[in-house]
Amino acid sequence: MLAAAAIVIGYGIITAVISFIVSFFLASTQNQKVIVSLNILWTLFISIIILTIFIRRERPRIENDQNKLQKKTQPALGISKAISLFPTYCWLNTNLIPNNTDLPMGMGIFKPNLAPEYSLYFYGNVKEQTVTDSISFTINNNGHIEISYAPPWLLPQNLKLDYGILLFKIKTIYKRFLEIEVNSKTHQTALINSNAGKVLLWPSFLLEVHSIELLPSKNNFIRSRPFEHSDKINIQHTLLLPLAIRGNWMKVQLVDDNYTALGEGWIKWNEKGQLLVKYSLLS
Repeated sequence: MLAAAAIVIGYGIITAVISFIVSFFLASTQNQKVIVSLNILWTLFISIIILTIFIRRERPRIENDQNKLQKKTQPALGISKAISLFPTYCWLNTNLIPNNTDLPMGMGIFKPNLAPEYSLYFYGNVKEQTVTDSISFTINNNGHIEISYAPPWLLPQNLKLDYGILLFKIKTIYKRFLEIEVNSKTHQTALINSNAGKVLLWPSFLLEVHSIELLPSKNNFIRSRPFEHSDKINIQHTLLLPLAIRGNWMKVQLVDDNYTALGEGWIKWNEKGQLLVKYSLLS
């Protein structure tokens, strides 16, 4: 870009010198109206020449950048190959997804747009905004969304595309970008555009899930009020359905196998940046 600007300035200086010399001779031989008309035509002519030269010099660079981007972001693998990149357990029909509570829970969950016309692009950093990789989608013969291309290191927080589930943990929120965890095992992260899907902070996300399960190892109990020393609720139940969130506390409804309401209570859903519950996305 700097070289191109210098070239344009150089052409401008040369043109100015030539114009000065020509105008000096015209001024002594022509009247004022003719000189003004010639100056306008000369300015337009020179502008067109400079613009043409600039476009011809820059076109190869622009086309080269576009080709690099297309090669990087277009699907490079078939559907079967892309699916084989993921560990088998990631594709199992598992309703309750365990969370590693020994790790920071992050800010929330990101849900990308799932449609063939959308691709989820990964960026190297916020300043350069250079695409480093992507996920592309397609529709299979059954009318369900599938991944047509994905990087070999991709391992989302939750993945079950036949139910429209593809979720990533959010680590950092920028003005127009998100840092998400793209591998839930190695905890590798990447940047994405925040407009590429839906951002759900933990309270909003947990209120959308099907049910909640307490982690027994965290010594967490259902209580009558959102206080550490309030009375415990000891009602036999099958599921906990999220109703409301206040700070670190979640109000839940206790139900049996038939979803009959048995009572309500409060549980602590996070503490010191770690989740104290597991969530079920499906019934």
